[in-house]
Amino acid sequence: RAEGRDNDLITLPHLHEPAILHAVSDRFFHGKIYTWTGPVLIAVNPFERLPLYTDEIREFYRSEGLFRSQGMGNSKGDLEPHVFAVADRSYRQMMAEGRKSQSILISGESGAGKTESTK
Repeated sequence: RAEGRDNDLITLPHLHEPAILHAVSDRFFHGKIYTWTGPVLIAVNPFERLPLYTDEIREFYRSEGLFRSQGMGNSKGDLEPHVFAVADRSYRQMMAEGRKSQSILISGESGAGKTESTK
């Protein structure tokens, strides 16, 4: 994969501020506002409406999460970063037999999109 196109910053060959900013910026300019950093989701506010929260996309992440929780599903690696993936993974871990407690921290500056992410 080309540097900056990976959906997880952990895979960058050099994990320092310039590389992170370049990778997130490159993904943003390719229409990808979400980026993983391990289990952490980074979101860049595009300041415009994007078709990222449709019923079809929500259902895709829900059904793919269900399949993966059963050991099935997309074996080509991780799903594209999305707030729905965080919500689905947290819900499944909370409801699993081990009943792991879950916390989701959403932070950012004023106008960064925190409210949109929690809807």
